[in-house]
Order: sequence, then C-alpha cells, then structure tokens
Amino acid sequence: LADVLVRENKYSEAEQLRNQVLAIDRRVIGAEAPDTLAAMGSLGVTLSYEKQYAKAENVFQEALQVAQRSSDKGNMAGAWYNYACATAVAGHRDQAIEYLQKAADIGDNDLATMAQDEDLKSLRLDPRFTALIAQAKARTAGPATN
Repeated sequence: LADVLVRENKYSEAEQLRNQVLAIDRRVIGAEAPDTLAAMGSLGVTLSYEKQYAKAENVFQEALQVAQRSSDKGNMAGAWYNYACATAVAGHRDQAIEYLQKAADIGDNDLATMAQDEDLKSLRLDPRFTALIAQAKARTAGPATN
C-alpha cells in the first residue's frame, strides 16, 4: 500500500505506513533481518520524496551500521543501493553515483536492473550511470567463453 501511495505522491501517508512496518519488523524479525533493512530503505526513500533528506540520511546511516554488523554483503549492498536511490531523489547526483558504485563494489550484480528504477530516473542521462549499468551487466554475464 505504501508503494501505491508513493506513486500517487501521498508521501506523508506512505511515511506513516513505512514507519509502522519498520517498527513491526524490528520487533518481530529483528533489526538485522534483510526485510527490516529493506523497510529502512523504503522509509528513507519516502522521506527523500517528502523533501526530508536530513531525516533520510539518519535512517540510512543507521541502516549502514546495522548492515555492517550483520556481515552480510547483500545487506550492505542493498543499504548502499537504497541510499543511492534516496540521494538521487533528493537531487544529489554525485553522491548517488558514489553510493551506487559502493553497492556495485560490494558485489550487487542486480544493479543491472537499476536502469528501470524510478527513484534513479534523474541519473539516466549521466554517463557515469550508464557506465555503472554496463559494468553490472558485464559482471552478471561473467567471463566470455570460446
């Protein structure tokens, strides 16, 4: 429902739902669970849409700390990816590219799908973004065989 509310530009309502989901996830499955980190990412991106980037940064700093404690590379890559989305939404393209690169460096091969991510649409004409997509696709394809 929160995703629908974001698409309808009802960010305040979406934020309320995302906060509720995050609170439930923390209580039921724990702070370091991948779904909890995903909920933090969704909240942070929603805050960026609401032009509350400072609050979003706090959420992402916490998410990165939690992901680091979990020692799961996927959690860390996902946290950087979501932070990049929020940063792009806020109009900070250089930071967004930097954070996407961090996600890629950790090994997020799913970055090839970022070309369609609506949160990253402000980056689509940036040659650095195009290079990141090509890099991710090449990693996903693996070495060429003869």
